[in-house]
Amino acid sequence: MDYDAEPGEAQDDGGEKLRNARQLFEEAVDHTREAHAEAHRAERFYHNTRLEGQWESKDLAYLRDEGRPAFSFNIIKDKVDSFLGMYADAQRSPMVTGSGAEDKLLAEVLDIVKDQVLQDARYERKSAAQLKTGTIAGECGMHVEVVPSSEGQGWIEINVYRIMPFELHWDSSSIEADRSDARHVFWDRWLSKGEFKDAYPEKARMWAELSNSNDPSDIGSAGSWSEDASDDLGGGIDDYDGEKHSRYYFDRQKRKVRVIRYEYKEFVDVTFATHMITGQRTEIDDEQRQRVDMAIDMGEPYSIEETTKEAVKVCEFVGPEILAEYDSPGPFDGFSIVDYVYMMDEEEGTAYGLVRNLFDPQMELNKSKSLEIEYIAQSTAPGTIAEEGAISDESQFSAEMRRPAGIAIVKKGALTAGQVQEKVITPPSAAILQRAASAMDLVDKVSGIPSSGVMQPASKAEAATTVALRYHKSRQVVQDPISNYEHAQHEVVRRVVEAIARAMPDDQVQSYVANEAKYKVGNGLIVEMGPDPRQPGGQMVPKSRAALRDLRSMHWNIELEHSSENSTLRMMEFEVQLKMIQAGIPVDPEVIVETSTGSRSQRERLKAYVEQAKQSQAAGAEKQAKMFEQQMQQAAMTEAMKNKETARHNMAEESLKHSKQESDVSSKLAELWEKSDSNEKEFFLSMLENRQQQRQVAMGDR
Repeated sequence: MDYDAEPGEAQDDGGEKLRNARQLFEEAVDHTREAHAEAHRAERFYHNTRLEGQWESKDLAYLRDEGRPAFSFNIIKDKVDSFLGMYADAQRSPMVTGSGAEDKLLAEVLDIVKDQVLQDARYERKSAAQLKTGTIAGECGMHVEVVPSSEGQGWIEINVYRIMPFELHWDSSSIEADRSDARHVFWDRWLSKGEFKDAYPEKARMWAELSNSNDPSDIGSAGSWSEDASDDLGGGIDDYDGEKHSRYYFDRQKRKVRVIRYEYKEFVDVTFATHMITGQRTEIDDEQRQRVDMAIDMGEPYSIEETTKEAVKVCEFVGPEILAEYDSPGPFDGFSIVDYVYMMDEEEGTAYGLVRNLFDPQMELNKSKSLEIEYIAQSTAPGTIAEEGAISDESQFSAEMRRPAGIAIVKKGALTAGQVQEKVITPPSAAILQRAASAMDLVDKVSGIPSSGVMQPASKAEAATTVALRYHKSRQVVQDPISNYEHAQHEVVRRVVEAIARAMPDDQVQSYVANEAKYKVGNGLIVEMGPDPRQPGGQMVPKSRAALRDLRSMHWNIELEHSSENSTLRMMEFEVQLKMIQAGIPVDPEVIVETSTGSRSQRERLKAYVEQAKQSQAAGAEKQAKMFEQQMQQAAMTEAMKNKETARHNMAEESLKHSKQESDVSSKLAELWEKSDSNEKEFFLSMLENRQQQRQVAMGDR
């Protein structure tokens, strides 16, 4: 087929675009051919395919000619797995955050919906596979797809798919590990006849055209492998022939057609309308522009701004024809494909993995260990030195020499004449043993992950700080790959959250939050509930509220938070908390529980026990307070009774004293009365009357 025909001859109006796309695609394929072949080799090395993935063909042929075995001691698998374990123990999870009371509430809602969407898409498992593939082969992509859902009107479904490195062809000028400088990306997809016709019903005829084509650029084998040695890639390991593979658009053997998905960036004109009072800025299309112009004519304070922005567009094609074209692949910014790159060769602009630098050390290890084993077998194997004719039956002699307490038959006089003697065993050369040990040491040094490092169990108890320091020292070697992976995670989650915020309807958002007891949704509002601190019964009352429509315009961020499964970090925190307790500094019991164990179920049981203990302690404190109050009331009553009794006693003494005084006065008056004359008696009578009147007045005051 003529791919270079002028527009209107053998192609439609999209001929120029198709030619440009095909040219860029072939450039990207040529650019990544060696990197993709290296990625295939790395996969075979890691998996030790057919036990020959770590041997060159010429070395295997030599050993087979010599009748010697070839062993594979797959040390690099342990290195890759150790790296994956190092990250798994210190992984950080993306979470949505916001600022301000309403934004924080809406960010929590976004985070809950995000977690549910990722769980439905099985993102955790696919993301772990992306990390493993990228670590081995150098890169691995993740495709974010947003499609309509059948569960509700207007509902959407968000899927993620892992893309192998051999299916991706990035802009050849891109040198950044996060592909932020890439202008385009190509993704190969091999579809069966049914899949092709379902995806492109209007282009179903292309299947017949390609299947009947005689053009060698269209027809081939999708899994073409080369048996020829390739000097630049180590050769002889069935290297994948990426160049031939890239030119095929139909595989007659597998009956599949190859569709190329082409995503590219370009600048487009956009118009924004800003309301001068509210400050709300909205992107508008031509139809909306007409309505805004009418509103301006009616006196609404709008301002119009015309500018350009970078947008992503998609073109899907197969060899001779464009199959589909559309704007941004999803309701998010950027490509739909997020690439994880272990390390980037900035000079070549290609990715490579942990295994690249271990090709030679691993092969040297296999050779040296195989040679060591062969020499040990040769040096310790039983044998004899005999003159010709001294052994009558060589097969019987050979068998008996190898059998413990065997009796080997020789001719008469052979031993006495010294014609037969046992072979002297010579140990293998120290250089051979040292070569094997050096090869293993090379694997440790080149990988940067020592075998005797943090992944090995300690021989004695060590402080948590010591373990953590050694652990983080080991992580420094692979800090860039871990940072690259976390950035890839961040970008995948950002696209998912943007799709939720921009395209997911309110009723679908509510369906994800409906099972959360902490929130109440309805009438376009979401309300955060919490216990009323004024009521000991724990009645739930509204704490904050926000409108769901604000989910579309809020400002949110994606932050990476350490996972609760990070045992090393938890160990350090637990030791610090224990030291705080020993120093007399109070520590929340729930915080101690959270860091004390890695088992979620164990933590939940401990939390329930702590909560029960708190409740029991609170109940005990309340009971003790009541008892103390009763004791204080009793003491107050006792004291009051004592005071009353003391006052009564004092009054009684005072009364007796007063009575005695009165009696003494009366006795003296009686004596004086007897001795007094009439005038003096009259004086005494008047004095007694006055005294009586004073006493009555005093009694009345009481």
